[in-house]
Parts: sequence; C-alpha cells; structure tokens
Amino acid sequence: MTHFRRDSDNFEVQDSLDRDLAWVIATYGDGFVEVPPHIPTAEELAVAAETKRIDALWQGAHDYEYASISGSAIGLVAIGIMTGKPKCLAVQAWVAAIWTEYYARKAGASTDNDFTNVGSCPYTVPELMAELGL
Repeated sequence: MTHFRRDSDNFEVQDSLDRDLAWVIATYGDGFVEVPPHIPTAEELAVAAETKRIDALWQGAHDYEYASISGSAIGLVAIGIMTGKPKCLAVQAWVAAIWTEYYARKAGASTDNDFTNVGSCPYTVPELMAELGL
C-alpha cells in the first residue's frame, strides 16, 4: 500500500493498488509527496511481541475459565461465596489458581497458553445449584 500526504492541509491518501504519485496528483491535485513506509524499530517490535504474548496468555486463561464457568454460574458462585458454601468456595479457589498462574506466566517469559495444569473446575453448575438449594 502506498501512502501520500499533502503538507498544506495534511490530507492523506492510502492507495491499496500501489498507484504512483502522478495518479494521486491527477486525481487529488498538486502538493502530494509519497510517505515512506514506517519501518518499526527493534524496540517497537519487542513491545509488539510482548503485547501479543500477554494478550495470548490472558485469552488462554480467560477461555479456560469461561469453558467451565460463565454467565449464571458466576452468580451462583458469588451467592455461595457470600454464604460460605464449600463447593462455591472451591470453584472460587480454582478460578484464583488460573489467574495466579496467568500472573506468574505474565511476569516471566512464558508463551504457554494452556492452563489445564490447574485442573478441571471442581464442581458443575448443577452441583452448585444443589448446594444452594436451587
């Protein structure tokens, strides 16, 4: 993609067909210059890679938790925690273990997005409902 800018008014044209400056001037008028493509620095590449690593870690932790407990189950857990129900407290501890693992991996250089080492959610939604008398 070529990128052109007219300095007088900062009007920019990005052309995905990679046409030349003559086409831009003929189409949009005089005063345009071709803007060279940005070449990222080593620091910019490192920041982008680290951001991508952390995003992937977060997504892995979130997806693992969400696959077992989401929506109304979160509400059940919250009610059970407030009332001291053991199964709900166990699910809360399991969720905390996932996110403790996430933060440990985030602090290091891990690219392992598999959180199955935390184990499965200890109780199902029907078990939580039964514990709460629902």
